[in-house]
Amino acid sequence: MRLTQGRGVELITDPLGGAEWKKSYRALRSTGRLGMFGASTATESRLPGVLKLIGVGLGMPWFNPVSLMNLNRSVFGVNLGHLWDEPPSLARSRRASPTAS
Repeated sequence: MRLTQGRGVELITDPLGGAEWKKSYRALRSTGRLGMFGASTATESRLPGVLKLIGVGLGMPWFNPVSLMNLNRSVFGVNLGHLWDEPPSLARSRRASPTAS
């Protein structure tokens, strides 16, 4: 918020997950969008296997549709692993990216 003089950010893509999504959501401006596509904070856990996701899950925010509408914000999630079955979508995204080679 300091960097935007209190206005907030238009788009945040957050691969961290858990409580970090709460921080990202609070940093959005009106009409801001939060894209969630990972939970890398799970790697910080000392729990084995899928149990690592417990802390991430407990820290995740719950989004209320009415609050989203009142604040004019949006939230979306992407599971990149499921996009391998969508070659046309991946190709479009790659062509649209200014850094795609």
